[in-house]
Amino acid sequence: MKPEDYLDEFLIELRAQLASDDKRWGDTWLKRPKKGQADRVYERIREYYMDARMAEKLLDMTKEEPTFIDSLPWLKITGEALIGWIRERYPEEFPEH
Repeated sequence: MKPEDYLDEFLIELRAQLASDDKRWGDTWLKRPKKGQADRVYERIREYYMDARMAEKLLDMTKEEPTFIDSLPWLKITGEALIGWIRERYPEEFPEH
């Protein structure tokens, strides 16, 4: 068993996530400058992590047993990584603003 064995299923789900993101955000990703993109991606991942920790705390307020949310929105994180990869792979298509 290897990670690439899961690529077909992952790509189906990633396409669905990207379509959902496109409905919500449109082409705003095209307007962001390449400069600082690594910091933006890091910040988004940190926000996802902090959101998960906050959800844990809220759930813990209603339960006696601690709750651990050991998941992040991996498809959204992959979408952020894909945007960074595209911008670095095809810089001629993304002139600096």
